[in-house]
Amino acid sequence: MPTVKKVVKKSSKGTSQKSGSKKKVSKKSTTPAAEPVAEPVAAPVVETVTETPEVVEPVVEKAAEPTLSESFDVLLTAFSEMTKTLRTLTQEFKRYHTAVNRRVSALERSSRTKTSSSNANNTPHTVDSQLATFLGVEDGAQMTPREVFSRFTAYFKEHSLHGTENKNHLTLDETLQGLFSPAENAVVTVRNYRKYVTPHLTA
Repeated sequence: MPTVKKVVKKSSKGTSQKSGSKKKVSKKSTTPAAEPVAEPVAAPVVETVTETPEVVEPVVEKAAEPTLSESFDVLLTAFSEMTKTLRTLTQEFKRYHTAVNRRVSALERSSRTKTSSSNANNTPHTVDSQLATFLGVEDGAQMTPREVFSRFTAYFKEHSLHGTENKNHLTLDETLQGLFSPAENAVVTVRNYRKYVTPHLTA
């Protein structure tokens, strides 16, 4: 029989351990070392200083003080103006005073006239025969003008003697024509008819 040789394989562990014990030799790189990068330097902050413009105050020149003569002239001018104003006011006052006096006098005359007229209208008068016949009273009867005029007013209305175009105008009938005896073409109205009645009344 042939002889079989046992071949014992060495464990790889031993080899790896040996290789691990060997020092590793690193090769120096021939690449030149990089130069250190310089850190960026911050730019210096420049502070801007704004100069305030210098304020130049205007120089006010003092006015020269007026002389005594100039001051007197100013006072004299002011006094003259005041005199003119006073004269104007005095004239206006006189004008208004005159107008007021005239108005007061007119009111006083009007008041006296109304008073006398009112007294006259309330004072009994003697009625003559012609007017007494018209009024239907006794001859020589005593009547106040107010009573007489009120009778005429009623007569105008009762007999429709007021004008058609102008109510103040009166159209006289034969009785009033004989009593009033107006002038030819005379216009008798409700305002002036009393002057035709008054002659028939005696105080």
